[in-house]
Amino acid sequence: MILLVENEPSVRGFLQTALRRAGHHVISTGSGPEAVSEAARSTVPIDLVITDVVMTGIPGPRVAELVSKSHPRAAVLFLSDYSSAAAVPDSPTADPLAFLQKPFSVEALLAKVQERLAHS
Repeated sequence: MILLVENEPSVRGFLQTALRRAGHHVISTGSGPEAVSEAARSTVPIDLVITDVVMTGIPGPRVAELVSKSHPRAAVLFLSDYSSAAAVPDSPTADPLAFLQKPFSVEALLAKVQERLAHS
């Protein structure tokens, strides 16, 4: 299961469609608090959290940290308009494998998703 956290509706719709067409099961949320709540309620293990870094409410790195409390094996993929160093400088998961810079193609997204799932 993939937990998708993106506050821009058009981007969230694009990501959700691409992931589902590739055969992934997706919980799609529009905010950090919504994502944390959905994760806490989910009885299905979350394998991957895909989250924008900069969001109102709870920023992406904090969302990933909170989700990991109920789903400790979940991998993380951060999305941002900024480079990985600028986007998540103090995050323990701020490595190149956990980051995809916007804009990106569907192919790049799916390749990165597979890469992150393989490391979870």
